[in-house]
Amino acid sequence: DVATIALLHERSLRQRELLAEQFQIALNQRVLVEQAKGALAERHQESVAEAFARMRILSRQNGRPLGEVARAVVDDVPLHPA
Repeated sequence: DVATIALLHERSLRQRELLAEQFQIALNQRVLVEQAKGALAERHQESVAEAFARMRILSRQNGRPLGEVARAVVDDVPLHPA
């Protein structure tokens, strides 16, 4: 009936909005990680690949997601273990 179709349509719209939001967050994280890789590479006079490896190590050592490590690098603030 019409009410069921309306409810299903509303649910579908909410799911699409949530998916779009998740994609935007992922894109923002990706940009942040790229900025952090460049910043570390410049600071330590190393390749971008070496900078990314450094960030992964920091992430594991401090129990922090890579996005948090990237934010700390870009903001030039110390990273504290979780």
